[in-house]
Order: sequence, then structure tokens, then C-alpha cells
Amino acid sequence: MKFVSSLVSVLVFVCVIFGAPIYDATHGNWLGAGYRGPRSAAAIRSGEAAKALEKTLEARSQLDELTRPRFDELRFLALGVTNKGVGVGPNDWLFPKLRLKPLPRTHEADLKRSVVAMGAIVRHLESHGTRVIFELIPRRSTLYHEELPIRSQERFVSAYDMVRDAMLAENLDVPDLRPALVEGGELRYMRNDEHWQPAGSLAAAKVIARALQTEFGESGPPGPPVDVNWRKLPPKDFRGSLQRLLGFTEGGYLDRRFSEEIVGIRAVDANGRKRAYNGSKEYRPILLVGSSYSNSQYCAASQFIGLLKVDIQRHVKAGYGAGFRIVEVLKRILTGRTDYPEVLIWEFPEEFPVREGGYFHEPLESIAAVLDHAPYDPQPIGPEWRELEAVKIIEEEPQSIRAIAKNRKSKIVLRLPEPIPATQVGEAATVLCFDLRPSASGPLRGYCRISWGGGEPYSEYGAVSRVIRRDKWLHTLPQRLTAPSTALEDLMVDRVVIEPFTARTEIEFGHVELWTPLGNGPR
Repeated sequence: MKFVSSLVSVLVFVCVIFGAPIYDATHGNWLGAGYRGPRSAAAIRSGEAAKALEKTLEARSQLDELTRPRFDELRFLALGVTNKGVGVGPNDWLFPKLRLKPLPRTHEADLKRSVVAMGAIVRHLESHGTRVIFELIPRRSTLYHEELPIRSQERFVSAYDMVRDAMLAENLDVPDLRPALVEGGELRYMRNDEHWQPAGSLAAAKVIARALQTEFGESGPPGPPVDVNWRKLPPKDFRGSLQRLLGFTEGGYLDRRFSEEIVGIRAVDANGRKRAYNGSKEYRPILLVGSSYSNSQYCAASQFIGLLKVDIQRHVKAGYGAGFRIVEVLKRILTGRTDYPEVLIWEFPEEFPVREGGYFHEPLESIAAVLDHAPYDPQPIGPEWRELEAVKIIEEEPQSIRAIAKNRKSKIVLRLPEPIPATQVGEAATVLCFDLRPSASGPLRGYCRISWGGGEPYSEYGAVSRVIRRDKWLHTLPQRLTAPSTALEDLMVDRVVIEPFTARTEIEFGHVELWTPLGNGPR
């Protein structure tokens, strides 16, 4: 077996050495051909010119295009080996190897922090009349254990029961979706992607909808009524994210072997138009907050509308979004920009509270820490109060900047228009709120440190750190951070210091607000 692997590697290496340069030469793909990037000294010093050249070289060179897919295919045919990120089950089911590993050593502590934060948020919402129900989604590896790669079947441990039991112990409403997702033997998940089929989304939505319909009775769920019919879309081939990670030639034999058929099931306008009801971005009494499992491709919001017969508000985002999306909603609620919903459907996959660690519970904890003193009066802080240290502005808008934080010592100093008291821990405090978005490239994980203080010379009174993850999904939306200005004794704060990231990075920073408690009790 090792001999075959070595032979394949040698053959591919020969193709790389001789084939790719000949191809590039005959097609005019010379190094740097087509370069149209910046050439100024500032662009060279900042690294912008190097990035542009790198993109040009990647686009022009045929090295990877010619060799990598063929190498991946030959290796798979000869040895059954895939790249490090994907495992293949007995019936060609694909699984991300990262989620097949044992839970991290911190999983119990992460779960406890996640559940405590969720409990605080739910109690606050319930005290304002919001009914909260969770859609805790089991992963495929939990429901289809027999389809896991052989070596993973013995050591894989599902997190579903652990997470659900902890949430139930916190008196959270968490229906068990597993029976509905396996009944009838119909496949409700995709084999080449982590997500479910629209049929799986509909099966889960029925569980949540039945619970709400029973609760609201004859009056029905709240919200604007809609007149819809169900529509089953024609089947289409779906090239899942795990299939793409295999690196095979798109459209080739091996690639087609892992393609999956997807059939959309959604609610459409009953008046003859084929427009799907995917939920509103405006306020509706029923709010769906979640991750990619609720995106329009899987029809979740549309299916809830079809089952409940009322329009709903949809606030979902792919990636590690379930924690950040609920924070965005709460920030609007706490500052009076929108009303509390009557129903909140909160969706996320089973491992988020235990495997994703800070990407889930830290946003929840940051907003839970400021719930008790709402409502708040938000006051914007303009650029005239901002000082930059080791931060170079690339582009500036009225409410935000795009800039390069040059190193871990980079700072954004906000001199407050008027000093504010740093209150005792646990008392009502002024809250700093801002948007921060790091570039998608660079170290995966870092921290944003926020400190406050005052006086001359400057004294720091307190500080917090917020985890920041660079992710292609999170990168499309800023991470909205909060920090209450608390200290151990009564002091006056005149500056807030923000250290954006623990490495050099490009950032977008802005929409800075100070929230002051209105002091008139809960609304």
C-alpha cells in the first residue's frame, strides 16, 4: 500500500514539474502577468501591493488547477484517502473530522457558561412577555451513527443529550427533535454536507409549530395572517461544502459520485404567484433567530410561515451566528429601537454550547451582563472624540473606519465628551457598544480588549476581553461588542481604550455608542 502511494506521488510530482510550467508558458501565464494592483510606496509598506500580486499569481498560475484535483482523485481511488478535513463513511457519507474528535477538555465549563447565559436571557425576555422555545438541532453524526467512518464510530460521542439535559435543568423549553427527524425512514439530511434537507427542516418545524399552536389555541399564533400554499420544487443537484473540500475536479466522475439531490419544500403565495414567503426583516410578533440551518436554502422560515399561517421575522446568519444574532436583537430591544417579540424561536446545532466555546457563550454573557439595567438611552460617540495609536486609516465614513491595526499594541482611544462614573460591580453602569469586524485572513482566534479609566497620568480602572474569531461567515457581519464600565470604587471615567486584536489585521470599526440607564425601571 505504501509503495502504491509513493508511486502515485511520484507520478503527480513529475506532472507538476514538467506539465504545469509548459502549460503556463504556452498560455502566456507568466509570473505577474495581468497585475493591476497598487504600486505606491504606501501600498508596498502596508502590504496591500503584496496581497494584490499574490491574488494575481494565484489567478494566473495553473499549477493547482492542473495537479491538485488529479492528485486527490488518484489518492482516493488507490488508497481511499481524502484530505485531512473530511472523513468518508461506509456509504459515501462525508463528515468533518473536526467534529468527530472528542469534546474539548473545557466542554463542561463551556456548557455551564452557555446555559447560565441562556437562562439569564430567557428570564429577561419572559419577564417582558416573550415566549421562548429552542430548536436544538441534532447533527447527522448523532442520528446516523452507522454512517460514520469506521474508525470514528467507537470514539464518537454525541453532545445532544448532554446539552439538552443541561438546558432542561435551567428550565428552558427544548423539544427533542430526534424522533421527528428519523421517523418513516426518510432521509432528512444531506450526505455531502453538514446540513439537513428541506424535508428535515420541515419535520423539525412541525414539532415547534405544534407546541405553539397548542399553547395559543383557537386564537392562533400572533402575527399578520398570510394566505399560502405548499410548493415542492423540482429536484436539483447540490454540491455540498464537504464534497467541495474533497478537492475533486468539479463535474468529474468522482465529484458526481458525491453529489446530492435536494428538493425544496416551501410556502408560496396562494394567489398564483410563486414567490416564497421567507419571513420579514421588520418587526413581527414571532421572531426566528438562528444559524445557516434556518437560511432560505433550507426553507425554515418559509416552512414556519406555512405551518403557523402568520408572517414571522427572520434574523439568521450562516456560521457561528446563533450567539451573535440574539445579541443583535437584544441590543435593539434594550435601546428601544424595537419591541420585545411575543414568541422567540431560538435555533442552533447541538455542539455550539460545548465545542464552539467562546464563539457562543461570550456574546451571550456580554449581553446578559447588561440586561438588568435596561432600558438604555444610546448616545453616539463621533470621530472627533477618537485617537488612534498604531492604527492606520484606509477609508473613513461618518460612523466607521476601515483601518490596519499594525500590531497587538494598536489602540483606539475614546475620550468621552463628559466624564462618567465607574460604578460598583453589579450596579447600573454606562455601557460601551461598538461594531468590530476583522479581516477574514490571519490568525483564526484573538481577543479584543476593552478598558476604561481616567486621570492624568492615566489610570486603568477595569477591563474586559471579548473573543474574536476570523471566519468567512462571521466576516460578512460585524461582531457587536458591549462592555459595562464597572470598577471596585467610585471613580470618574474619561477614556475608554480599545485594543482591537492580538495580531496585525485589517479592521472595520465604528457605530460607537454609550448606553445610559434611563433609571425608570423595566418597560
